[in-house]
Amino acid sequence: MELCADSYATSDPWTKDDLALFVTLAAQGKGRHEIAELMNRPQSEIVRAALKYSLILPN
Repeated sequence: MELCADSYATSDPWTKDDLALFVTLAAQGKGRHEIAELMNRPQSEIVRAALKYSLILPN
């Protein structure tokens, strides 16, 4: 699974603030589509981060 997630191109590297925003939005129950839109990042990055940190996100 990790190899598949690592194969997607990413935009800019994530900062601590990006990670904090991601976790906050996930804790609020936001879905991957909404998080991607709010963070201005591709959905593949959001899914990869969710896999990396073992978070379950709604659609």
